[in-house]
Amino acid sequence: MDTWMERFQIPMLAGEILLTNGAEIFRVEQTIERMAQALGAERSDVLVVLSGIQASFSVQQQVYTYIRRVRMRRTGLRLIAQVNQISREFCNHTMSNEEASHQLHALLTAPSHTAPLRKAMASSCGALAFSLLFHLRLPIPLFYATLNGFLASLIVDLLNRWKIPEYLATFLTGFLLTCATLLYPQLDPSRLDRVLLAALFLLLPGVPLTTSIRELTNGDLISGTARMSEAMITLITIAAGVYTAFTLLPGRLL
Repeated sequence: MDTWMERFQIPMLAGEILLTNGAEIFRVEQTIERMAQALGAERSDVLVVLSGIQASFSVQQQVYTYIRRVRMRRTGLRLIAQVNQISREFCNHTMSNEEASHQLHALLTAPSHTAPLRKAMASSCGALAFSLLFHLRLPIPLFYATLNGFLASLIVDLLNRWKIPEYLATFLTGFLLTCATLLYPQLDPSRLDRVLLAALFLLLPGVPLTTSIRELTNGDLISGTARMSEAMITLITIAAGVYTAFTLLPGRLL
């Protein structure tokens, strides 16, 4: 990397990966600024919002400006941890520019999730735990709640592979899970709501909601409000999917 323009691509790439995978706005800005300082930037001005990154770096009386548009957002805690490790080594000057760029480009194209079957098994365990929390004890409701958790993960993964828009995918997941629950045989209607909730809890936007509160307390009003709005819309789409299924299949409740 011979030019400053190429060197400053490293912190921008790190920031893009962090923002894409759901990192806090404050952490994204801090990472970019520290990596730019490690490269030799005399001044860094970074503005990060949910949809993109704007940054300018001053060095040797020259200003280099960058804009990155971020269109896809997901939750990838593993990738965030790996970028943080690269950033620490880079800022401590134990990693070269070329190595950092190579590793970041590898992370940019890396999948954020584990194998679908393994993820579905973990989801079923989570649904089972929620069903126990809701005081379900009989074998049939516990089995159906666990099955719902398994199905929820598979449905989400399938809709993501088909590149269905996020909120439509959330609506369809809630709708299909509710339809499946309403059609289960030998399920006591008095326990139907808890069997369904055990799986729906897995769809709740816990990480975005928590992150939005953290960003609001940090003073990042734009990003915090945007994340909060996203979380609320997700909750509404889940409820809409459930309501639609109950409307189309009302006889099961009788």
